[in-house]
Amino acid sequence: MKTNGITFAQMVEALGCEEVDPNITEENFPIPPRNRDAYDLDTICFDEFMSPYAARTNLAAQGLEPGDFADLCEYGTKNPDEQKEHTIKEIGSIWDGDTERHRFMAALSTRDKCDLKDLQIHKVRTLELHHDGGHFPGTHILIRRPK
Repeated sequence: MKTNGITFAQMVEALGCEEVDPNITEENFPIPPRNRDAYDLDTICFDEFMSPYAARTNLAAQGLEPGDFADLCEYGTKNPDEQKEHTIKEIGSIWDGDTERHRFMAALSTRDKCDLKDLQIHKVRTLELHHDGGHFPGTHILIRRPK
C-alpha cells in the first residue's frame, strides 16, 4: 500500500535510522488511508504518568488525535534532529505483539552504540518498539492537530 505516493518501506528508509526493529512491518503497522493534509503534526509532553487510556482521553479532551505510524515516519523525516533530544512515540497504531497480550507502539529514539572497530561510542538513530504500559513524564507523544 502507498501513502502519499510512497510505500511502507520507503517511509521507513526515509527516516535514515541506523537500527529498525524487525517487528516494524507493514503487516504489524498497517497504514490506513486518510487525508494527511487535514492536520498538522506536533508532539505533546505530559508532566505526570499517564495510562494508555488516560493519555488518549487527555488528547481527545484537547481536540487532538494520536499520531499513527505513517505520521511518525513523516514527522521523523521532517524533524530528524528531534529524536536526538528525546524519544518520540506514536500511540495511534498499536501492535498486539504476542500471545501474552503485550501491546507495542513505534518510537523514534537515539541510543549509544559502541563501535568495536574504533572502540568509540556513537549515537545511533533507532526506530524501535515500546511497550504500551503507560507514558512517563517527559515522554513526547506524536499528535495530529486539526488545521
